[in-house]
Amino acid sequence: MQFLKLYFVIILGCIFLGLFQQQSESQNVEGDGLLKMYDQMIADRQKQISRYTQGIKNNPNSAELFYKRALVSLEIRSLNNALGECWEYKNNGGTLNKDERSEDFKEILMHRMLKKSEEGVGRVIIQHPDCHKSGDSRDMITAYGSRTVNETMNEQYHPISDISRAIELNSNFYEAYVAKADYTLLGYGNGDFNPKEDYSKAIDISPARADLYCKRGILSLDDDQHNAFMDCSRAIQLNPQLAEAYVCRSQTNYDKNCPEAANDEKEIRELRECEKSLHLKKLNDLNMALSIDPSFRSALEWKKIEEGYLAENP
Repeated sequence: MQFLKLYFVIILGCIFLGLFQQQSESQNVEGDGLLKMYDQMIADRQKQISRYTQGIKNNPNSAELFYKRALVSLEIRSLNNALGECWEYKNNGGTLNKDERSEDFKEILMHRMLKKSEEGVGRVIIQHPDCHKSGDSRDMITAYGSRTVNETMNEQYHPISDISRAIELNSNFYEAYVAKADYTLLGYGNGDFNPKEDYSKAIDISPARADLYCKRGILSLDDDQHNAFMDCSRAIQLNPQLAEAYVCRSQTNYDKNCPEAANDEKEIRELRECEKSLHLKKLNDLNMALSIDPSFRSALEWKKIEEGYLAENP
């Protein structure tokens, strides 16, 4: 009888061991489809970089070739970022809301404006079915992405350096100024670059882009309220459906300088009217932004603040 019990325990142990090994193997291959797709996309872009590099050797004064090589390099980095973010995408119910988590209002606005600069090819990774898996493969995929990008990115072809070279070769290269500013703000540049200046140069060349006025306005919120107001207002004129421009303008003083202090009843009344008028304008712009994008979370939060102020100061 003891032998039978021991035999039964051994059989059960073998069954459980087999199930455990099967589960481990399943976890190890989980995400393989995503990694294969990632490898192929990286390989395709490496070939493009090689072609552009050879083109530059043959024609070292081609601004367009430097610019195109930079964009492909940036796509590789976007793919790597997306590989790590696919799990965040899943955990946030299918959306990435990094821009809504910052405490810096200017940073929130700018991240919303810049997301389109980096989405593109990386969004393919985010939408891959393996992004909805769980288990050990999450860490495997994130580590894999970091390893692969280090192997594939040749730092002598730094994208911002390539874009800067394109601008040196063609001082009227509008797209290069925009890309340099956008990707510097996304963290690919360094402290030597001046995105506001690059947006200004792009605007000088092509003055009809609403998003550029809005981006420059956002960058001016801290130290130049007048130009922030003017740029955001211009962006709204060019594109009345640009929600970020309304929210940007709501953070300015609308070129309306209310007195900082009041000494008598008349001045107190004038000060209150001035401040109330200012907050009504802010609320109106926030309502306009929300009519365009009802899910603009930070606009909703600032609307509550403005409504609270107006309720306390009728």
